[in-house]
Amino acid sequence: MPAEDHGFGDEAARITQRRRQLGIPARPRGDTRNWALALSGGGIRSGTFCLGVLQALAGTPLRLAPEEPNGEQQGAPAPAASLLAQFDYLSTVSGGGYLGAFFTSLFVPGRLRRGSSSVQAAADAYHTLQCEPPGRIRTSVSYAADPGRGAVAWLRENGRYLSPTGAGDNLYAAVLVLRNWLAMHYVIGSALLVLLAVLALGQHVAAGMSYGLGRYEMDLLHDARQAFNQGECAIWWSALLWLPLGSALLLAVPPGLAYWLVYPRAGDPQAAARFLSPGPVVATLLAVLLLLAARWVVWLGPGLVLACLLAAAGALLLLAVLCCLAMLVSVPRTVSDYRVRATRALRSALTLTLWLLALGIADTAARTTYLHAFMTASAWSAGIPAGVLAALVWLVRYGAGLRDEGEQDRADTPWRALVAHLPVSLLAGALAALLALLVYVLWSWLVLYVRWNGREPVDWLVYGNAYTGPVLGVLVLVSLVLAVVAGRFTGFLNLSTLQPFYAARLTRAYLGASNGERFVPHAPGRQARERFSVAEPVPGDQLSLNAYYDPRVLAPLHLINVTLNQTVDPAEQLVQRDRKGKPLCLAPGPCVAQPGPAQTLPSDAYARFFVDGRPCCPDLSRPGTARVAEPRTVGDWIAISGAAVSTGLGRATTLGTSLLLGLANLRLGTWWPSYLHDGPRHAGAVPARQRQPERATHPVLSRFSALFRTQYCLGCELVARFHGMHRGWQYLSDGGHFDNTGVYELLRPGRDVSLIVLCDAGGDIDYRFGDLANLIRLARIDHGLEIVVDTAAATTHPVLSNVFGTPEDFGADATGAAAGKCAVLLNVYPAGPGMDRREPACRIVLLKPRLAGWAPADVQQYGAGHPAFPQEATSDQFFDEAQWESYRALGHAIGQRVFGGAVGQALLGG
Repeated sequence: MPAEDHGFGDEAARITQRRRQLGIPARPRGDTRNWALALSGGGIRSGTFCLGVLQALAGTPLRLAPEEPNGEQQGAPAPAASLLAQFDYLSTVSGGGYLGAFFTSLFVPGRLRRGSSSVQAAADAYHTLQCEPPGRIRTSVSYAADPGRGAVAWLRENGRYLSPTGAGDNLYAAVLVLRNWLAMHYVIGSALLVLLAVLALGQHVAAGMSYGLGRYEMDLLHDARQAFNQGECAIWWSALLWLPLGSALLLAVPPGLAYWLVYPRAGDPQAAARFLSPGPVVATLLAVLLLLAARWVVWLGPGLVLACLLAAAGALLLLAVLCCLAMLVSVPRTVSDYRVRATRALRSALTLTLWLLALGIADTAARTTYLHAFMTASAWSAGIPAGVLAALVWLVRYGAGLRDEGEQDRADTPWRALVAHLPVSLLAGALAALLALLVYVLWSWLVLYVRWNGREPVDWLVYGNAYTGPVLGVLVLVSLVLAVVAGRFTGFLNLSTLQPFYAARLTRAYLGASNGERFVPHAPGRQARERFSVAEPVPGDQLSLNAYYDPRVLAPLHLINVTLNQTVDPAEQLVQRDRKGKPLCLAPGPCVAQPGPAQTLPSDAYARFFVDGRPCCPDLSRPGTARVAEPRTVGDWIAISGAAVSTGLGRATTLGTSLLLGLANLRLGTWWPSYLHDGPRHAGAVPARQRQPERATHPVLSRFSALFRTQYCLGCELVARFHGMHRGWQYLSDGGHFDNTGVYELLRPGRDVSLIVLCDAGGDIDYRFGDLANLIRLARIDHGLEIVVDTAAATTHPVLSNVFGTPEDFGADATGAAAGKCAVLLNVYPAGPGMDRREPACRIVLLKPRLAGWAPADVQQYGAGHPAFPQEATSDQFFDEAQWESYRALGHAIGQRVFGGAVGQALLGG
């Protein structure tokens, strides 16, 4: 493959083959470039709206006659002659992928109709979209002759695809959520328990070896008990609070002082830094003098305080000199490099100090609440932290949906308006800190319970107890074994998320609709209830990538867009700090060399992965990848593309939100152990760019991450440390976290797209076109393209101005003709001077869900009772019949209005 091809040559060959085999007629005006559909994110709202638009395209003939102003015709056009057949690409994100996967899977030979060829399957696919309006599934009706009608009816039945049977499915989901949440906290706690047990054993041993330390521990507990008995504020302070003080003095102060010890010669910061220079020499002499002065003060008499101060100052200054020597001894450095290294050392020391301070505060909270629980002797005391934790988790889960509704419907109620304008990152961080504290307290109580033998803590048991030492040692060993076992089970990373449940429901609802086995008669004994049940899986619903992207499939080339999260990248910190992710596009194309006689194709052999426009292939032969590298089906990838709520949120990722959603186990993202590399994959292939295994680069952390791999990866996920392609495993989430329109990948020059029809169904209650604005910025920065609104089509064109407008025409105060517009025409130019005088390189027809006077009567009635329609919250994934039909009918009406009759003729030619 030539370097400049970037994998698009194979896509062009597939498009040519598809158009030739299906006999798709040439377009008006001789346009030989590619056309594309882009279905945006937006959950089931987008999927249902897009269904209506695609049905309108399927029912519209390619050549429009002028005497058909409303796009009405006698009968449906032949499949190859419909306007929908002219589209060569289908790019989807999140909710648009629901409908995109259903539509593309119809083209798989033999899937909808047994024994069908590639051409017959394509004809059935386009015919299925012409089955309008969708009916209902009836067990008494045979769909064998026309399975396409049953397919679209199946979509209607699955408006509540997450819980199609109501209470039964809700209970199933609740049990799954609770099980995965408990399992996740077991893995977190397995590592935390090792730390707590080691700290408890260390404190016990130290108290037994040092009478002063033991006495100090006894006094802390005695004072807390006495304060409680006297009705005062009883706080059982932790001795660990001395650790941050020691860390600040011994680790932070020396590099802070060492920064000032080296100065450049003649003021040149690029001069070589030398240890034998005035600064270090003078500091060494001063440190020796301070230590001698301290000894002299002790020799003179009772000046102990002054002697301690002098000795401390001398010791710290001497440590600063040693720190300076350590930073200069390895390699020759300039003064500028030395100062950067000293500042980084100070930052690391302060970070460690803050972590130790948090540990001391958390340990104090755990000890204090444990003491209160036993002193009050209440049967409910031990359950209070667990109850608070459960309540907070419920609040987080409820708040995630409430905030989404607040963003969508903030004009609805004052409470939602308040939620929408809260500083989310700050509040999420505070709530996440509280959740983390409660988790620490609960696991710390277990260690305290063991240490005190399940009894009330008393000061005389602090040290010298024959029971405490051995039992804490046993606890360390047991917790270490449990942590190591959990650390090797890396498959837990994905099994504990909500993604498998989400993917299973999407597969059953949307890929199950194209499974013709649901609509044909079966052998005796097979009940109709089983065939038509929306709650029971049926063999054949799942679809592998090889079958989906097989070269024989004559579907439009489906691009599935996801986000590869990346918050840590030493080479691109400035870029990743803003975007925090890269676009990952899944497309058809060969990803392996031809297998030998004894080799079999992997499950994704016919799929190519584009990372930021560069074709890559996953290498699953690496050690350790098989533990989490289960074959990914089409339903899995669609669910990954729709993983809107997760710890990795692309540019919206913050430490607070990641930790908060992680501790509540609101995790829809997926760890993908791919070891992406350039070029085709084959047996024994050596990656062009070696990847590090999923472990830390620091020597100590590297050993820890190798032993506790699961805990390390889960910890990275909770604190939003995603290394992107710099590690063997990537964290994937919703494609809308990078671009929610699906247009970004279609703008690459290699795909040669001249027309893009964009269904922009993302949440936009105020019609601010935020997703479009993000696309315009990305296209300008990454592709060198300018996307501008065609104001002539919106204002002066005698035909197009009836439906096309500008973003300002969609505001709440729009009146007159502006209130009836439902689309925006955009021109794409290569950036540069004079671009408005050139022919556009591409045109984008943006369709926006909008309720207008020309909408069907039932849609207007639904909108009157639901003010947020058609921009209801994305968190609403439970569409009833009226809601589902209103979105589909609105999409169908908008599609007919834009592409039918005179408007369609003026837009596309005829």
